[in-house]
Amino acid sequence: MYPPPSDRPSGPQGQPQYPGPPPEYAGYGPYQGYPGYGGSGARPGYQPVPTSMPGASVAVRVLMIIAAVIGFLIAAFCVFLISVPEAVEGMKASARGQGYAVSEGAITGIVGAVIGVVAGYSLISLVLALLLGRRSLGVYWTVMAFQILIALFGLLLVVGGGYGSIVFVLFAALLIGLLSPRSVRDYYRG
Repeated sequence: MYPPPSDRPSGPQGQPQYPGPPPEYAGYGPYQGYPGYGGSGARPGYQPVPTSMPGASVAVRVLMIIAAVIGFLIAAFCVFLISVPEAVEGMKASARGQGYAVSEGAITGIVGAVIGVVAGYSLISLVLALLLGRRSLGVYWTVMAFQILIALFGLLLVVGGGYGSIVFVLFAALLIGLLSPRSVRDYYRG
């Protein structure tokens, strides 16, 4: 009624199961995949495109988000600063002490410009950090161009006497260095 039991275990629909890799065929060797589509050893020197975001790119995203948050906090502090009359009077007195005659409107304008620059940097940095998750060469090169512009702007401020701006230059250089390896570019080339 039933066939006699076999010494090999059977798989679905009674097909025998073979342990290990598929058999090699005479003269062909093991299967190596289609050229250009991955597989093991498809062609010499072939580097498959990474499917997950490289660690350097993740680090750039995180650092850009942190920089954006810090920038938004600085901008909020500056808004608070110009809303307190005593702080504005203190800035006027400090400017007078250095030999500058400034009005309250000039102080508000200067602090407003600082708010605009810092908030603008923060907004652009946050948007680019969020877009960096996409595998697009356009986003990659936009982030690189933004960081290069920030480094150049920081250098301009350093040359003008704002030596504290060297922090921006070093930070932008760090991000440019993290984005520069070929593996990161290859990931965005997709």
